[in-house]
Amino acid sequence: MLSFTPHEISLIQEKAKQNSNYLNGILQRHSDLLNHLYIQKTAIATWPHYFICPQCSVKLIYDYHNPDEYTCPLCNQKYTGEPYLGGWWSETAYKNAEGAFELAVMYLITQDKKALQCVKDILLGYAQYYGSYEVHGGIPYNNPGKMFAQVLDDSAALNSFTRAYDLISDQLTHDEQHQIIHGLFLPGAEHLMKNMTPQLHNHEVCICSALGNIGLVTENQEILDFALNQKYGIKYQIRHGFLEDAMWFEGSMGYHLYTLNWILRYETLARHTEYSLFKDDQIKQKLYKALALASKLVLKDGTFPKINDSEAGFKDKESIYELAYTIFKDDVMALCLNHVAKFSKRNDLYALLYGTQLHQVPAYKMNYLSETGSQLALIHGTNERTFLFKASPYGGEHDHYDRLAISFSAFGKDVCGDLGTASGYSAPLHYAYFKNTATHNTVVINGENMAPAQTIVNTYKENAENEIYLDATTTWSKDFVMPDSFTIKQWSDECYDGVTMRRKIQWCDNYFIDVFHVNSNSQLPKDWTLHLDGNLITELNHTEKMNSLSSSTPHSHFHSIIKANDDVKKLTYDCGDFDLHIHPMLNNKELIFAKGPANPATRYLSYLIERTTAENTTFVNVVETCRKEAECIDHVDFSQNKDHIEVTITFKDGLKKSYKM
Repeated sequence: MLSFTPHEISLIQEKAKQNSNYLNGILQRHSDLLNHLYIQKTAIATWPHYFICPQCSVKLIYDYHNPDEYTCPLCNQKYTGEPYLGGWWSETAYKNAEGAFELAVMYLITQDKKALQCVKDILLGYAQYYGSYEVHGGIPYNNPGKMFAQVLDDSAALNSFTRAYDLISDQLTHDEQHQIIHGLFLPGAEHLMKNMTPQLHNHEVCICSALGNIGLVTENQEILDFALNQKYGIKYQIRHGFLEDAMWFEGSMGYHLYTLNWILRYETLARHTEYSLFKDDQIKQKLYKALALASKLVLKDGTFPKINDSEAGFKDKESIYELAYTIFKDDVMALCLNHVAKFSKRNDLYALLYGTQLHQVPAYKMNYLSETGSQLALIHGTNERTFLFKASPYGGEHDHYDRLAISFSAFGKDVCGDLGTASGYSAPLHYAYFKNTATHNTVVINGENMAPAQTIVNTYKENAENEIYLDATTTWSKDFVMPDSFTIKQWSDECYDGVTMRRKIQWCDNYFIDVFHVNSNSQLPKDWTLHLDGNLITELNHTEKMNSLSSSTPHSHFHSIIKANDDVKKLTYDCGDFDLHIHPMLNNKELIFAKGPANPATRYLSYLIERTTAENTTFVNVVETCRKEAECIDHVDFSQNKDHIEVTITFKDGLKKSYKM
């Protein structure tokens, strides 16, 4: 056995005796497998992301005992047939894989023969049919699978199967071992190696993690070498895929943790062998920084800012941080695991397997101003205010084309938050709406997605008054170097050719100043966009309806579009128990209001758009959040010359403060 030493096994068994929740949790999750197994005999499992309500963009309710009908938890619509059927089988295959591992753990602790037989039946069942599964795919950004419709999912399942096999292999006959190795693991490795893409990507980390585990349990040096040492193998991914501040290059905390998860899944088998990644000091240091990054970007509720594809938090990250704390056992890993423990209470499987006594450390909220690497700025203010400035480099497949975007919350509400992404990538709104420049809080040209570009942080600084200044520039030029990762073009080179954008933020806690410069050589519409979870309560005397904002796909989902013909000095939005006030410097720009889907798409957000067709322009806005009838700002005056914008704020108490930006 590779997973645990005899001493570790005895510790695990003792912990299980002292806390019945561990084994009860395994039974609760997988008792249905003990009574009835669904193992596909053909290549019927397709893509888990197909198991999505197309109207609400949320995952359907998965019922292991009902493979024929699937219900949306929000709208209660019922679905049958494809593509949902293939999605159901994908969910089931994942359940089998995870169930095999967890029931193998149960056998390790209790010697329960029924659990052992179930693990055998799963491994031998897939070994029987895997070779006859047809290669099938057609999923964006992924080569085909056999067990599933993408090689990524095959890898994830094989990873769990290898760890299950390791725990029970001494209970298998020689013939059973041979059948699993030659019917499942080696054909699986062959398929993975054949369909791995030569690129930096979380998929390739997952593939190499599975290959590494297959190499370990089959003692196959060729597969191990492929997984670890080839270009784009797991060591190469670690050395080249993490940015200077240790953020995974795809720019999403979800995929950052997803990548770390597969690295540590490999380590669960490798850590006691000469093939452990942590035997390389440079790799160990890089992985530590990557694991620690989560402690710097966590929000009060244990989630992370929504950046690019996926939403993530410390919930369900036990598989990462229980093992990470055991390896490093310092205050930073303790802080991360304490965040995890708020959700799991440490009654989960990975606390059982790797958990050690956790020392408490005080939670802290430090502003994160990263001028290199992710180039993110995350600011924590009073009254549960947070502010995110995204000057991140282009991240490839999972990018949202939103350079220089902002998002912020106040009084615990995500009032101008990033929409995030659909819970399944097959949801119609994923590519058509959520993922686009026009639905983010930045400037969009002609409604089209920003092309990949170079973004440079000019200044991130905090002064003695706890005011923070953020300044970054994005330039579209022909010498931009794409990341070493396959990307399908979903942007407009023409709209952004030769454009330079510069955004400057002066953060003052209860208000901030936003100055956004755009220099171009075209008269295409340029829209400064802000979406709000609130309703406009300012009365507009002169408005006209607009049929559409542009012909772009994301704009087609906007409705109730009106243009104001007033000389507006201030806008107020009712955001529940607080208000949001915006003081714009319009200078002949059009002021447009619209509604667009929230996420989930069962309600609508308010959009505020300031539009101009000028080649060179500057958008200036002062935004204040405050409790009802407790605003501090009376009015704002603006002046502009060729060198700077001067913003003078007059407060309710008569005091004034000027900023040159």
